[in-house]
Amino acid sequence: MSITHFILFTVFGLAHAGEQPVAKLDLHVVPTPIKSYRLLAMSMDDDGFIWAGAIHKVVHRYDPRTGKVEDFLIPFPVTASACICVGKKVYILGQAYPKLIIYDRTAKKFSEIAYPSSKPNVWYGTEVIDGRHIFLFDRGGAGVIKWDTQTDSGKAIPWPYKAPFPGGGSYEATDNAIWCKVWQAGGQYGPLGIARLDLEKNEFTGFHPFPTDDDGLKPFTDPAKTLFLPYTLKGKVVPFDFKEKRWCKFLDVPQYGKLFGFMGGPVSHKGRYYFSLSTYNGTDVGCDGKPYHFCNAMLEFDPQTRRFEFPTLMAKDAYHQIAYMLSAKGEFFATGSNILEKDGKFNRDRAGEVVFWQTVVQGPSEPITPIPPANTEWHKQLLARAMKGNIDVVFFGDSSTAGWTKTGMDVWKQRLEPLNAANFGVNGDGIGHLLWRLQNGEIEGYKPKVAVIWIGHVNIFLGKQNAGEIAEGIMACVREIHKKQPDSKILLMAPFYTYSQWSDKQRATAIAVNKLLVKQADGKKVRLLDVNERFAARKDELLKELAEVKDPHNVTLIYKIWGEALEKPLKELLNQKPMRTLNSFKTNLDGTLTPAKAVAAFGEPDRKLGSGLIIYEYELEDGTKMRLGFPGFAPIQYAHHVQKNGKFVVISVK
Repeated sequence: MSITHFILFTVFGLAHAGEQPVAKLDLHVVPTPIKSYRLLAMSMDDDGFIWAGAIHKVVHRYDPRTGKVEDFLIPFPVTASACICVGKKVYILGQAYPKLIIYDRTAKKFSEIAYPSSKPNVWYGTEVIDGRHIFLFDRGGAGVIKWDTQTDSGKAIPWPYKAPFPGGGSYEATDNAIWCKVWQAGGQYGPLGIARLDLEKNEFTGFHPFPTDDDGLKPFTDPAKTLFLPYTLKGKVVPFDFKEKRWCKFLDVPQYGKLFGFMGGPVSHKGRYYFSLSTYNGTDVGCDGKPYHFCNAMLEFDPQTRRFEFPTLMAKDAYHQIAYMLSAKGEFFATGSNILEKDGKFNRDRAGEVVFWQTVVQGPSEPITPIPPANTEWHKQLLARAMKGNIDVVFFGDSSTAGWTKTGMDVWKQRLEPLNAANFGVNGDGIGHLLWRLQNGEIEGYKPKVAVIWIGHVNIFLGKQNAGEIAEGIMACVREIHKKQPDSKILLMAPFYTYSQWSDKQRATAIAVNKLLVKQADGKKVRLLDVNERFAARKDELLKELAEVKDPHNVTLIYKIWGEALEKPLKELLNQKPMRTLNSFKTNLDGTLTPAKAVAAFGEPDRKLGSGLIIYEYELEDGTKMRLGFPGFAPIQYAHHVQKNGKFVVISVK
């Protein structure tokens, strides 16, 4: 089968997006040059790098796409217990160190600012919540500090309870609150209770003491409105319904007292909860009869099925203790450090080899470079068309794009020709071929308002580059266009990732490329359009037409669907913008809305926020804003209308 034939044929094996259950974590081990007894709390920046602290006065910047690590020595005497990335800054929490450390990624400089606390002891904090503020948990002198990342100033929120200050907490978007966790001091880590911090009022609105047993408690009913907390040394998960403000019946975790004695966390990822495990049982000797240590496994809890599982990192001649985890941009990460000595004994204080355990797939490494065509005749024809000018929208790509003026001709004439569109698609082109064409005249001689690019399938199919290199190659094409046409806007077509005939590795690469492109698209000069779900929704119709015409190159429905998807973003990029009103959002919000569907319905967001959640922010015509929160690339979790006074109003999702 030829490459061009493969690219079109695979459209017809699409599985409907709503039919697939949430897949189990497919984790891959990535060795790093780091040696540490363990890395601490992590955060991902806007460019896709993970920042992690350690006890060694250093923060590590890790690229999950390539495995490369860069170390940054902190010029202050601190243990970097957590990193929080906001824009171009990395906030470093130094436990009892009296100042908040800030690393400017652009200036490449460290600075420090005093906390508003008499005796700060700050280990953890939230990710940025509203695009501006983070909340820091000061267990020493203030309780909770609301930190403004624009002015870099903090304000302590009064703690009205007699209980100890909270040591951590989690943001619940549907409740517009941070639920703060309070634990016993010392080595027993007993839970004392949780307190609700109302983000609209900026005050605490209730403290709920932790129950010592579950006599009389009822089971939880709705995972979406339930917190799942560890009964740290008791081997139980304790649910709390934050809508009804009630504790729920405990859940016994299997393997307690055998595999583990202590639970920490959790981290929420795509509807499941992940707890760190340790053999610690309150004494120096763990439940396995050895000095206590973190386990090489973590606990996964699925509240929909109420099932527990223990994903385990197995490695030859190594035992990696798993302590900290991260959910960011739809991906999952954990770090492990090897505590196994050559004599076969565990040494939990060993500066061992660190690995990342992640869902991101890395591939072979072969940088993309410009590739001249074997036959230059087609290039000459496109140069001649370029010299004629009168092109407002130009299409660049492979056989999928070339098919517009063949199988897709009727749709082209109806929808695209009136926009002064020109087709510069070439059968069999990879990214390197397009890059060469752009460097050799095909974007000169005319001034397109919009360039549509759909490229990369050939590279994914051949498997010679990893996702990072493919995404970088596509962005090199974008930069080449802007180099010669700085006023042109780019509409990037996301590669297909629901091909039934992709191998698992090819599909994972396509998904990873899409996620990287999402981060590169600013929604203004560069916009990303993902049509995967549109094709999936009309799978049966596509298969029916294929059965009739036999040749996938002759399936006209492909171009009808694509043309429908193109209409709205092209009009917006050509300054024919639709009105964005609160009513238009209310009308179109439903529980199946994904990030891709949101872009199709409302256009690219004005801003992309969040870390564990993907948050799209849209500016409305009346000066207010709409925020849509998604758990990764799954359907919508919440919708908030942000009023001019900054208050949030929850919008019902049908």
